[in-house]
Amino acid sequence: MYQEGSGVEQDSARASALYRQACDGEVMEGCTRLGLLYREGEGVPADTALAATLFRQACEGGHLVGCSELGTMFAAGEGVDRDAAHAAGLFRQACDGEVAAACVGLGALHATGEGVPYGFVSAVRMLSIRYYAIALMHGLDERRFAADHHLSVGAALVACLLVFAGFLPLSIRRLRRMDVP
Repeated sequence: MYQEGSGVEQDSARASALYRQACDGEVMEGCTRLGLLYREGEGVPADTALAATLFRQACEGGHLVGCSELGTMFAAGEGVDRDAAHAAGLFRQACDGEVAAACVGLGALHATGEGVPYGFVSAVRMLSIRYYAIALMHGLDERRFAADHHLSVGAALVACLLVFAGFLPLSIRRLRRMDVP
């Protein structure tokens, strides 16, 4: 409420105090939200190490969004030592709980072969429309789609062309094998 300014004047400092109370009261979503504030430096001084600690606490308490956020930090080496294999485990745990962002993170690791065996098919499956639909059902966080948090149109077109180029030869080969009069 205070973080977004929904019905009240936006006050990130007040939001962080309330999230701290919730986290101290073992409300794991409060730990995750407080971790997000520390990672971004909203209403509190930016502290990625503390953010990672809060995400870990939330994840261990069963809040899967906390697991996803911690996975993101391990994948990037933000506030923790970079560990793609550990990130993949966290992403898998959260993805199994239908946290779409974690599925996307796991798909990106499969696409690069970092922390998991390289797998084009696994990557495409993780990055598929199914997980976008899950994200829509659970409500997209519009702040995640700010200009500096997503691919440019050019990069998205290149990615689409690469996927198309990968499937085109497979489709042609399959069509050639079919015995169609």
